[in-house]
Amino acid sequence: SSGINAEYGEEKQELLMSLHLGPVIEIVNRKTNVSFDVDPAETNEAKKLKLDMQRSIQPTQVVHVRNAPEDISALDLCILAMKFGTVINTLIMRQKGQAFIEFAEESQAIAFVNYHNYVPAIVRNKHVFIQLSTHSHLKTNAESQSATQAALNAL
Repeated sequence: SSGINAEYGEEKQELLMSLHLGPVIEIVNRKTNVSFDVDPAETNEAKKLKLDMQRSIQPTQVVHVRNAPEDISALDLCILAMKFGTVINTLIMRQKGQAFIEFAEESQAIAFVNYHNYVPAIVRNKHVFIQLSTHSHLKTNAESQSATQAALNAL
């Protein structure tokens, strides 16, 4: 029986070699020995994006901005969003590196997110990640609302 296994093993190896799969198998077998230089932040963003894509988010008029620079302003957000529609409100969470933009209409928020799925959004020389929010509207304090209004008036 060992002769049969050896015979089939040789035939199998010949078949694999004729299909030029030998090196592919070697690469697969070496998988655990390969190391990659990956930025942990990039890995986390990729994981978050994968989770976002797995969740089914109902479209809203609010957009979530992740990886925001510490010095981001309402003006930065309004400039980023203004060509897609009317910005109603913004909210900045500096310690979390996040921000929110509320558009007048859901279709404007969707267009904004769809565009930035293909074109990176850059704010103050930092790549920010854009996605639809799970919030249907922003509830902000007077200070945040006045900052947004001042930014819109400046444009």
